[in-house]
Amino acid sequence: MSKASNKQYIVTGHSLGGGLANIVGSELGIVSFGISPPGTYLGAKAQKLKKKDIRLFARAVIPDRDIVASLGVEGGLQMSIPCYEHGFGCHSIDNSVCMIGSLCHYNENENIKNICSMKWDDWKLGFDAKVN
Repeated sequence: MSKASNKQYIVTGHSLGGGLANIVGSELGIVSFGISPPGTYLGAKAQKLKKKDIRLFARAVIPDRDIVASLGVEGGLQMSIPCYEHGFGCHSIDNSVCMIGSLCHYNENENIKNICSMKWDDWKLGFDAKVN
């Protein structure tokens, strides 16, 4: 990648791929988004990256109760999202995408609606049962 290029890149990944995306993005000076990554600080330290670069470039979306995302020490910006699933379901990329879609009000988007409407209905039913 040429630094003179007018193109903007974002590095993304899920799980271990999200951790690697955060490390590579920080190393190259590119914004990265890891969904459910394990903590990247120790891996970044092994690469001799500066904490400042990790804070500037690494982003992590962390679902509540995600077992993998709770491993290690996170070094960048963390955004927590709720998870209404059980066990390892909170680590699922499908659940994370649907939760982000719900929180960002993408329920009008047909693509997201087709993928997530059943999950949203299950979550609503579960939430209503807990409230009553």
